[in-house]
Amino acid sequence: MNTEILGHVHDAIDRLPPLQRTLMTLYHVEGLSIADVSRITGLARGTIKSHLFRARFKLRATLTALLGENK
Repeated sequence: MNTEILGHVHDAIDRLPPLQRTLMTLYHVEGLSIADVSRITGLARGTIKSHLFRARFKLRATLTALLGENK
């Protein structure tokens, strides 16, 4: 991945609300399963999935605004 794009991705993750940022890090960066994230955070699996969905939506919107549709 392009270093510039990777920097934008990290910046966009940093802008997420703290809970969404934590869940994104545990699930996507650390590679933990939803079950593992649930055990660590004490949140229900459905709650985690909902927060991850919303976080991805926010990331997509932020990155599309920064990079455009085709990147």
